Amino acid sequence: MQDISDGLYHYLSRDHLLEQRWYPDTGQRGSGVYIGLSSIAWREAWKYGERALRYCQLDIGHALGALRYAAGTLGWRLQRRGDVDDARLRRLLGLDRSSDFAHAEGEDAELLLEILPADTMSSAVGSPAALPGQWRGQANRLDPNPLYQWPVIAETTIASRMPVLAPDPLPPDPWPARKKSGQTAASVLIRRRRSAQRFDPKMVMAADDFFALLDALLSRSALPWDVWPFTPRIHPILFVHRVSGLSSGLYALPRTTKGETVLRTALNPDFSWESVATAPIHLPLRRLYSGDVRSIARTLSCHQAIAADSCFAVAFLAEYADPLKSGAWRYRLLYQEAGLLGQILYLEAESLGLNGTGIGCFFDDAVHDILGIQDDSLQSLYHFTVGHALTDTRISTLPPYAHRELNTHIGENS
Repeated sequence: MQDISDGLYHYLSRDHLLEQRWYPDTGQRGSGVYIGLSSIAWREAWKYGERALRYCQLDIGHALGALRYAAGTLGWRLQRRGDVDDARLRRLLGLDRSSDFAHAEGEDAELLLEILPADTMSSAVGSPAALPGQWRGQANRLDPNPLYQWPVIAETTIASRMPVLAPDPLPPDPWPARKKSGQTAASVLIRRRRSAQRFDPKMVMAADDFFALLDALLSRSALPWDVWPFTPRIHPILFVHRVSGLSSGLYALPRTTKGETVLRTALNPDFSWESVATAPIHLPLRRLYSGDVRSIARTLSCHQAIAADSCFAVAFLAEYADPLKSGAWRYRLLYQEAGLLGQILYLEAESLGLNGTGIGCFFDDAVHDILGIQDDSLQSLYHFTVGHALTDTRISTLPPYAHRELNTHIGENS
């Protein structure tokens, strides 16, 4: 890469810069450009306790989507490397160097991504290999005096570590190509995207916008789904409040034919499963129940008003028991897929002049009771909501990395 020497770098988000962690010995050169994603469970555990691992995986899914969109805007592809298992990735990223983390919280390897030219379908080289070189730097400690410990986080992390993965054999795209919507540059949408804090409870969403958002969740071979070489296992259950021409109620969007069978088998047998006549013919949207579901959505999402004041809310249900038969590592993939769906909703809503918010706090058992789920064939993993955000004028908005700009100006004037 021009102006960046070979090596391994850590991205410091606070200051938007790269810190070199490793550089190769003289004469040693690798090939390719890779991005490794890792997670620190304590960043979530201090607030969410034992749920930390699942929130880390949701964040990985969001990050995966963000990186794929970003690569696309720059004319690049992004490929997930499944030929690197957890142990090897830890070595490549230097996360197995106990001396570098002696006084800091542990960091876990998650996945490896390769940046490729847009017209390249796969890498012509093998997976990256460790080369002789020099390491530098020590991890900083986040919390010198933690009040609680949750051993189950480490136990689940170890049990679900990723093996070498082969992509699932995916059929040709079952859905027609998506129509491009909006004229706003992707870079503008990405930079202005924020999580809504509250919604306009009177806003009515256009049906075409609603259908466009759901269409974006269908798996295709195009961006951003080309970075997810696995069979879709997550199916949205929609609490529709205010969509023009669509009755309020509970809806399902099974993203595969098998998924619809699983949903029909596991959910309340009294659900109607009506096709929505006004939806695009290819969109597998099913009405389960008609009626006001605002209070239900709010209660299920830890009594948060954003689930009821939005135009619609989503519970992402995962096919759960069946995938886990392949191994506990599938647990991570399910949450990552849910996070990727959330990232798609965020940006697609933004492109329509709407806003989204991921909801991590919800009552799992109550969701299952409402839907009639009696076993572990399905599991609610993540909630989301979309509407028109109301701005809290008490909150100040500063330019990104304003402290860096300030330091630069001080340096110029000194």
